[in-house]
Amino acid sequence: MANLDDLNLGACVLETLQSFMFGRDENVMSISIFMDESNTHDGTQFLTVSTAWARPKVWEKWSRDWAKKISPLKNYHAVDVHNRKEECEGWTVQARNKLVIRCLPTFQKHQIHGAVTCLDRKALDQGLAKRPGIRDIIGHDYLIAFIFAIGHAMKLTEEPLNFFHEDNDWCDRALYHFNKLKKRYDRPNATLSFGTKAAYPPLQCADVFAYEGYQQLKFDPTMVNVRRTWQAINVAKDKILVNALIADDEVTKKLCETLIDWFDKGAKGGVNSVS
Repeated sequence: MANLDDLNLGACVLETLQSFMFGRDENVMSISIFMDESNTHDGTQFLTVSTAWARPKVWEKWSRDWAKKISPLKNYHAVDVHNRKEECEGWTVQARNKLVIRCLPTFQKHQIHGAVTCLDRKALDQGLAKRPGIRDIIGHDYLIAFIFAIGHAMKLTEEPLNFFHEDNDWCDRALYHFNKLKKRYDRPNATLSFGTKAAYPPLQCADVFAYEGYQQLKFDPTMVNVRRTWQAINVAKDKILVNALIADDEVTKKLCETLIDWFDKGAKGGVNSVS
């Protein structure tokens, strides 16, 4: 059985950090995908993992525009903005709302696309009740949403995909699962790098998508009643820019069946051994 502690993941992270973001040759047609998560702490019912898509040149233009719009903030962290904490400490509700109204239109303006994977942990409890060991091997429910999000992205296009994710507590396991998914979907041209919102401003876009996706899920998971902020980032001239990949009971059931199948095919190594 593969032991995560035995893998030289540090070297892998350093290698993938050499991948391009803004400076790579634009003749190589590629897509940069930035990711973030929301509400991953234990004991909560819902969690989300976002992907925000654009080509490097588009991200360059968006980042310059974004930096102007969020001023005087250096970095936009949606939960802190909402709760008026950290850089927004002492702000009035009116000042906070004015900032949000000023910033959100940048996603439509630059045609930033994306998807937000939304998981219901109660449904996962039911789907994996007979095979709790699978959940333990994967490492955290966030990583199930991560696998769902990465798999969705890899199936959408054959172009080179360069994923960027904010540093978190599961970087090593996320990279491990990512490399397994690369083999499963035959995507040797996909990379995954980790960094900070300051180093990679588009991670702030992914942060907004993950946060607002979670807020919408909590508000109305059926999407019948849509929050104004979700609508602001999601619709441009009647075109959906950011899809909500809501794992309802049927989708969650299929997702759990897939994970169980991977586990069984991996024999003693479980999901982590499936190539």
